[in-house]
Amino acid sequence: MQAIKEHIWKILTVIFILGFIGRGCSSSKISKTNKIIESYNSEMVHKVDSLIKAVSSLEQKTLDSKKAEDVMEKVMWKFLELEELSDKNHVPINELKYKDSKK
Repeated sequence: MQAIKEHIWKILTVIFILGFIGRGCSSSKISKTNKIIESYNSEMVHKVDSLIKAVSSLEQKTLDSKKAEDVMEKVMWKFLELEELSDKNHVPINELKYKDSKK
């Protein structure tokens, strides 16, 4: 007990130094882990952004194709209408198209 009392400051100094070194090592491990996580996070953000751009591009193409289909459908209905008028009145379709384009 007497030896412990005489050397208590040495023992406490060693414990303090070991604690300080141990905390420093875990701090560096934590910072390395944080850097790795930030790296993966930035990669994931980049991938998600590129996926969002791709999806919006596909949505835009879908909307454009739908508009084109609507226009084609209107043209087809107009042609069928002209064809029916041509058959009923025994008039060539070209003549009806010409009259229709003048309106």
